[in-house]
Amino acid sequence: MFLRRQSSYRNQLGNSNNPGFDNPFWTIDNVRDQTRVQRLIGALELTYDATNWLNIINRTGVDTYTDRRSTVYPIGAGQSPTGQIGQSTIQETQINNDLIARATHDFSESLGGTLLVGANINIRRGEQVGANATNFINPFSPPQLDNTLADSRQPFNLVLEQRTAAAYAQVDLAFFNQLYLTGTGRAETASTFGPETSSTFFFPAGTLAWQFTKLAPFTENKVLSFGKARLAYGSVGVQPTPYLTRTYYVPGDANIIADGWGTTLDAANYGGGFVRSNVQGNPEIKPERKTELEGGLDLRFWQDRINFSITGYTNRTKDAILTVPVAATTGFVSTSANAAEIENKGLEISLGADVINQPDGFVWNIAPNYSLNRNEVTDLSGAESIFLNGFTGTSSRAVRGYQMGALWGSRWERNSETGSLVFDTNGFPIQAATEGIIGDPNPRWRGGLGNTFSYKGLSLNVLFDHVDNLDVWNGTKGALYSYGTAKDTEAETTVSAADAATLRLWNSQTVAQRYQPNADGTYTFRGSVTDFGAGPVVADEQWYRNGLGNGFTGPAEQFIENVSYTRLREITLAYSLKLPWLTERAKLQSVDVSLTGRNLALWTDYTGVDPETNLTGVSNGRGLDYFNNPSTRSYIMSLNFNF
Repeated sequence: MFLRRQSSYRNQLGNSNNPGFDNPFWTIDNVRDQTRVQRLIGALELTYDATNWLNIINRTGVDTYTDRRSTVYPIGAGQSPTGQIGQSTIQETQINNDLIARATHDFSESLGGTLLVGANINIRRGEQVGANATNFINPFSPPQLDNTLADSRQPFNLVLEQRTAAAYAQVDLAFFNQLYLTGTGRAETASTFGPETSSTFFFPAGTLAWQFTKLAPFTENKVLSFGKARLAYGSVGVQPTPYLTRTYYVPGDANIIADGWGTTLDAANYGGGFVRSNVQGNPEIKPERKTELEGGLDLRFWQDRINFSITGYTNRTKDAILTVPVAATTGFVSTSANAAEIENKGLEISLGADVINQPDGFVWNIAPNYSLNRNEVTDLSGAESIFLNGFTGTSSRAVRGYQMGALWGSRWERNSETGSLVFDTNGFPIQAATEGIIGDPNPRWRGGLGNTFSYKGLSLNVLFDHVDNLDVWNGTKGALYSYGTAKDTEAETTVSAADAATLRLWNSQTVAQRYQPNADGTYTFRGSVTDFGAGPVVADEQWYRNGLGNGFTGPAEQFIENVSYTRLREITLAYSLKLPWLTERAKLQSVDVSLTGRNLALWTDYTGVDPETNLTGVSNGRGLDYFNNPSTRSYIMSLNFNF
């Protein structure tokens, strides 16, 4: 029975129920993936003026949502040739409350200040419940969990709860209406710490700003209309995520009880059971702490028509919380620990200028910006590298002496003195026996350019951004090289009989030994003549399929691409309509309508789909592209009534 079978490049005739990889057009027509979200966000603020100098505020906010998800792969899908269904409900609620008392007093004409003290309570709770199942019994039945074999169903549920309480204070002092000093402190306790460490941590911060244009020499200056120098120091703490401090029991399924890639044991076949997790809890885990020193200068010229800002910073993160491997003799595979120290240094520059500012109301403002950041993993508690995310052969890691997220994997053998490739007797490069650093996914610098055109109530904002010089592992290309479907593997080359007798393939054969001659004595093969550095050789179909020229059997280093990209990030067209007669009757100040397009265009030298996407999403791992989807393009229309 040919039910919903598809033709794909690994199943061209549709004669197999397993297509290998799905035809994207078949996916569009047959795979269903729905998510329905109901979300409620609310806030309540109560203010009490106890005296003319003391104000008390209580703010309460609630953010809660329910996300119902349903995914169905029909019979014949590459994901699951026997069909697959997944249904889940995700609920998350966050409640936040701040009680704040603010006192303001002017001690003299030259000294004034504000004191703020507050208390915060934050509660977060998340629940997930659902099931996944495969092996549809009746292929014509509507998608439902009951239409699957009982032993193929995998129910799951998860509850996460996290509570945080904090007390904080802030002092603001103003001297001579030009020198501003702010000091803050926050003591926080959290439910995510273990019994063997303090659950309360304190972090202070302070800023000093001097608006020097308040001095007499600048007050009459027609060029420099505003100038401020600033210096800031701060320390913050990051609590661990829930449930890292204890070792738990988990269902004894085949993914847990296994002999490497060999035999497996699923406790569900024996009435069910639980086993101790191979992730060891750490009751001594401490907060991750980050301290930063920052200095900057803000300037405005010609009655604020031009503004300029520059900021430099340096920060250090200590006790960074990472998942680290442990010795197998412990009975565990990994644990979470305060395992790393990281240093960052950076520079940020922004400029804004009214290129045109006409009396009739037409304004053109241009706003470029530039930033760079350099970081280094300075300590890993004795380890050389720690896996962050990715695959066994290619991963993003924390490596001592390199930037965070460095790309790590299999590589070419190189001469230890010159760094040049090492070749075999045929002229092909050799794969190294050990893995190592193969790329840096952190860009050299970032920049942006915003343009805003406005005339009376109409405005147009256009934003470009640029990311320069970063490395991306194009794992998609590596896989397509193996399958023979990459564009640059379609070449056919014809060589003379003399060249065919000398040109070598990766398996030591010559072209003449491997291929049949044409009628005119020449030889034609699928592939090309290339030179890796030791003379011309033939990279033919077998080099890509069975040799080192693909992403499965060859080194990952060859698929690292150094790229830059520029993106048309956003365009917004907006109009603000003001109707005086409606303002008088309905107190309606304006009606604002806008149309926004995001991620509208991309210019890049990357040979993959999109260098900005990341296989592991929002995580410490970065720079990994393995059949990633491109960034989404969106169009948003909004209508706001302002009363």
